[in-house]
Amino acid sequence: MDETTFVKTFAGKSADFVRESLGDPETISSKKNESGTVEFWLYKDIVKIDKKGKTFKFTQIGIINNYVETLGNTNRTPK
Repeated sequence: MDETTFVKTFAGKSADFVRESLGDPETISSKKNESGTVEFWLYKDIVKIDKKGKTFKFTQIGIINNYVETLGNTNRTPK
């Protein structure tokens, strides 16, 4: 799926919707902040960069209170 479609599909959706659509993430990490616990779900090679089929190596989905709050794609290994 291309980046624009990915954002339109997953922005603001529930964690259940993400898991049903993409399956289990490669990893889940969490941090606490004023809003509660933020989970960062990491997926690999799911968002296309170009029409040739090249993908971002990593996609991170930030979930707060069971809903998608942030979406990000990168080719750098997350820390």
